[in-house]
Formats: sequence, structure tokens, C-alpha cells
Amino acid sequence: MEQDTDGYYLIHNAQELVEFRDSVKNGDAKNGRLAADIDLSSVCGIIDGKEVNWIPMYANIFDGANHTISNLYINTKIYRQALFESAHSISNLIVDNAFVKSTETQVAGIVVHTDSMNNCHFRGIVIGDEMVGGIACTSKAGVIANCSNYGLIIGNSNVSGIGDATYIVNCYNRGTVKAMNGTASGISCAELNCDEINNAYNSGKIEGENARGISSYEYVSISSSFSLENATKSTTEDKFVIDSTLFLNGAILDSLNEYVKNNPKYKVHNDSISLLPWVQTISRQFPKI
Repeated sequence: MEQDTDGYYLIHNAQELVEFRDSVKNGDAKNGRLAADIDLSSVCGIIDGKEVNWIPMYANIFDGANHTISNLYINTKIYRQALFESAHSISNLIVDNAFVKSTETQVAGIVVHTDSMNNCHFRGIVIGDEMVGGIACTSKAGVIANCSNYGLIIGNSNVSGIGDATYIVNCYNRGTVKAMNGTASGISCAELNCDEINNAYNSGKIEGENARGISSYEYVSISSSFSLENATKSTTEDKFVIDSTLFLNGAILDSLNEYVKNNPKYKVHNDSISLLPWVQTISRQFPKI
């Protein structure tokens, strides 16, 4: 495979992404970078009448370079399912029109476990048992920044739009999140892992026994975060609820950008991530990154 000047493997199409995935042996994860948008329908999905599942891959550093991977397909009874099973960091990636379903736990749209997610966005469907997320689902000690979920996320319990990480900042959920028998949230349902949520909002519909727009757990430190009124359907009262007019008149946009202005770099451990500004057009009700 072709390599960039910095040693990253350049990935131009679906077959090269398969080659990159299959090249990882004995835990020797490589650095990869997309060089084009990639349609996975030739390597997974219903092909010639047969179901072909994507096998989750490993990477060290993966740079999407603001390209899109579309038509991811997984329908299995195996746990730890997503585009990636594990990666040190993933950035600048859009995953669109994905279908990820498992009867087991730890299911996500983009990655099961990662140390760092930056500027990643998901559209599609994720279905699992427990620990189900749009972006990630078991990123203990990790950070998720500048990410969004527009997908439909369904599970039994611990179901969230963004996912499980110790630190979540500058993220938003616009998708529907539903827990059949437990906790659900727009941003995070991490029972033990999530410490901080900063500068985030939820406007998606959230359903579950304990459903909240931002986080389902009391001890999480939350700042500059907002949940659209009437977004949650639950037996518990939602928090950080704001009126829809504050989205429409730009007040939430201003608040989110004020946080970015005052905190241009989010520093955690040895990482320093630049927070992206928020934008909102007159025709759009909600801000986006």
C-alpha cells in the first residue's frame, strides 16, 4: 500500500481499507489516512444474495482527512462490534448510512474502544444489548471531542448517542436513543467511566427507564451543556433542560462558542485538542460543528 510522507498508509477505496484492516497482525496496529470517500457496499452488506459482515479493524492512529466511509454493515451475535474494535486515536471521519447490529454487548457506530476521538460524526443505525453508543462505547480514560451523532441508537441498557468516555467535550446528539430496560442519554451513559462533560447539547429523542439528555448518572461533572425541552421520555426528571427558543434565537450558539473562546485547547493527560467553533444558519434550528 502507498504511504504518505509521514508514514501513514493511504487508503483510496474499500479494497484498500480491507487490506489495511487485514495487515494488522500480532497487535502491530498501523497508522492510516483516507485519501478519498469510501463506499463499503462492495465488501460488506448483502452481496450476490449473501450476507457479508464487516470485520472490525484495529489501528494506531487513523485520520479520516474529513472523508466519509459509507454503507458499513454488521449483523452478528458477536460482541465488540463497530467499524473499529480498537484504535489509539481516530480523527476527522464521517461514517454515513451505517448498519451495526449485535445481540451482544459493546456495540458502536465507529469504535468500541479508543483513547481519543476528534471531529468524528455518525449517521446510521446501531443496535446492541448493553454499552451501545453512536461514536464509541467503552473508551475508559479516553476523550471524545468535536463529535456528533445523528443516528438511531437502540439497546437494552447503557445506551447513548455519543458514548462512553472519561472526558467528553464540544459534542452534540441529534439522533434518537432508546434503552428498552435501562439507562439512555444523548451524550453519555458511562456508569463508571465518565468524569466530565463540557460544552455539549442534546436535541434528539431519548427513551428509557432512566433517560436524560446529557448524562444518566448524578456524579458526572457537567458544565455548559443543554438538553432540549421535552426531548426525553422517562420515569426520571431530566436536567439541564432549556426552552427551544434559546436554540432558535442563537443564545445556545453564543454560549457554546463562548466556551470555545475561553477554552480553545482542551487538555487532558498529555493530549491537547483544539475545540472547533459552532455554526448555525437561519434555516437551521440547532448549532453544529
